[in-house]
Amino acid sequence: MFSIDPAPTFPLTAKVPVPGKDERAQLRLVVRHKGRKELNKWVAEAKGRPDVDFLDEIIVSWSDVTFQVDGAPQAVDYSRENLEKLLDAFPTASMAIYDAYMSELLEARAKN
Repeated sequence: MFSIDPAPTFPLTAKVPVPGKDERAQLRLVVRHKGRKELNKWVAEAKGRPDVDFLDEIIVSWSDVTFQVDGAPQAVDYSRENLEKLLDAFPTASMAIYDAYMSELLEARAKN
């Protein structure tokens, strides 16, 4: 059965390039769904905004993300501040998240 009301959130995996590694890291997120009008507005308003502000509007949570604390990896919850740290550490992460999000919304798993 097809529901005309999409789920308000959905899981998303962004593949982020990591310097010195051949394989991209998988960043597992839960993101907010945007319909066509809302998506067009979000994209149009992106110009001139910091990536952290733009992406924070869609990201609800993440999993399996760690930061080094005293030399050991420690899991961290999603927050705007932690997103800003991630985007600073991996400059290509913004585009990887954006591309994965747009692909998921616009292609809607056409491969299935």
